[in-house]
Amino acid sequence: RPEAGMFFWYSLTSDEDGDSKELIEKKAYEGGVLALPGAVFLPNGRKTALQRLRVVILKERGRVNS
Repeated sequence: RPEAGMFFWYSLTSDEDGDSKELIEKKAYEGGVLALPGAVFLPNGRKTALQRLRVVILKERGRVNS
């Protein structure tokens, strides 16, 4: 389980009316990256250039610091 985490919102294009879904489907999936477009996280599901990135901190089990 993550000990901590946060979200970053960023734009994948310089065009505010861009579509992160189209860019993700064409570039990310082809490169083997699993991603969801920002529209998935918006209440109205509208097209957006934004993407949400989640960052978490995991505690490693059994690790000994020396």
